[in-house]
Amino acid sequence: DNTVSLLEDGFSANQDGAEYQWLDCDMGMMEIDGATGQEYYPDVDGNYAVLIRLNDCEKTSECHEILGLHVNTEALSDVLIFPNPTDGIVNIEFSDIKQDVLVSVYNVLGSLVHQVSEKNINQLQFTIDDPTGVYFIRISADDEVYFGKVVVE
Repeated sequence: DNTVSLLEDGFSANQDGAEYQWLDCDMGMMEIDGATGQEYYPDVDGNYAVLIRLNDCEKTSECHEILGLHVNTEALSDVLIFPNPTDGIVNIEFSDIKQDVLVSVYNVLGSLVHQVSEKNINQLQFTIDDPTGVYFIRISADDEVYFGKVVVE
């Protein structure tokens, strides 16, 4: 059963006794770190699905939208990703020093193509060596998570 029920502030996979991995449909079906329970309560509005594994079977639900969740618009201005589009070199700047930063880059299929971890920084640079296209960037910095998108030409 790969159906999902909408809860007040989240979702519940209807299949009991399985393994679950919640996905962000708006970020190219990117796996959401730590979202492996039967229920999922997102932090931001968006479209979400769940990958369900039971025995030797894997199925993904349809994407479901949730609206009306609190979004911290201040946090969105705390990080700058540039240039966009890019030839592969990506710069990230923060408004202040971040103690622990993990940057994960995913292709449109949701596969991790690049990851970098840094400490005590307010800027970093890396290169996406993959083919031209759209890439989704997930930045975990201290206790906040930022999402971005960049086009490699």
